Amino acid sequence: ILPCVILLLLIYKFTKIPSYIFRKIAHVIAFSFVIIFINNSINISSLLLASLLLMIIVVIALKLVQRKFDIGSFLSEKSDGEIIQSFVMLLLMMDIVSVVGWYLFNHKEFSILSVLMWGVGDCFAAIIGITFGKHKLRNKTYEGSISMFITSFIAGFIYLYFICHYQFNTTLLYCLPASLIATLTELYTPSKYDTFTVPLSVLFTIILVSFLI
Repeated sequence: ILPCVILLLLIYKFTKIPSYIFRKIAHVIAFSFVIIFINNSINISSLLLASLLLMIIVVIALKLVQRKFDIGSFLSEKSDGEIIQSFVMLLLMMDIVSVVGWYLFNHKEFSILSVLMWGVGDCFAAIIGITFGKHKLRNKTYEGSISMFITSFIAGFIYLYFICHYQFNTTLLYCLPASLIATLTELYTPSKYDTFTVPLSVLFTIILVSFLI
């Protein structure tokens, strides 16, 4: 975690990137941390215990730091308490997808895939949608939603086909419906809840497909 914080501090200090770009850099670091955390956990018990301890330590540390420093502006906080709430939701999401995908269905790669497709897709949806989006779709844009579908599919395909060595057709059968569901879920979910809804919708889609193929 410390190297990630240092990286964010350096970016914040030496660049003048827009706040939404900076938030998405933090987003990339966050979901990458979750993927590494799941991938390197020995078993589900150690993951849940480490997650709980990390949650307690980081929440206490953030509350102490907030008394002296305005970390809200540093991390482009939209509302009071958003940083702590987002961190807690991130860890809870990690715990849930790990228990369901890894423990209940014995597929750790399903848990990782659900986080990866959400993380990559959401990041590109926001950047492309805000930067280039001109056609409104609910409270999003067509450009952002299309970017969500394409990039989540690409990320999922690369992971399953090249890293997990799934067959080509099987990879397509997993990633196409999962990226579509991820896009629709992101479109209809309030932004403060998509940390939960998108990875879970991807995970349950993948599990459903696994029963059908």
